[in-house]
Amino acid sequence: MPSKTGDHHESEKIQAEIAKLMAETSRINAELSKLDLDSKKTEAETTKLVTS
Repeated sequence: MPSKTGDHHESEKIQAEIAKLMAETSRINAELSKLDLDSKKTEAETTKLVTS
């Protein structure tokens, strides 16, 4: 049976991994937002060129 110290260490490792995954998710979401904005800008520029 694992000791409470071992359980605590495992819990800390899991919490650290969760924190890393949350940071990575935030980074990916920021990149997706940037790509979405770039796409909207390109779409607006295309519309402007087509209607000119």
